[in-house]
Amino acid sequence: MTKTKAVLRRLKSKAQKKQKNKSARLSIPMVMLITSTTIFCVTQLAINISLNPRGAKLESLNREKTMLIEENRQLQEEIAKAKSLAIVTELAEKKLELSGNSDVKLIHISDPSIVAEAQD
Repeated sequence: MTKTKAVLRRLKSKAQKKQKNKSARLSIPMVMLITSTTIFCVTQLAINISLNPRGAKLESLNREKTMLIEENRQLQEEIAKAKSLAIVTELAEKKLELSGNSDVKLIHISDPSIVAEAQD
């Protein structure tokens, strides 16, 4: 009977050792998973913390850009109005006291065979 008890004790101790080894093997991947997840979360937090002020600055710069584009468009319209022939003619007549001769007509002829001759 003592032999049987000894064999049972050995089998029991072997089973306990195997169980410890299995739990040790299972805990290593679990520790690696927890560690890598923690590192990932910490790095994501650090990235978000550094990008948050930059995002606000980018939004501010985009608003400023939009305002400047609108201002530029308005100035371009004003320049186009100021350069229009009617405005230039009106300014020439009123401010510079120049008058356009409306009796003179300009005719453009695109025929190369017609040549103007000088009169003496």
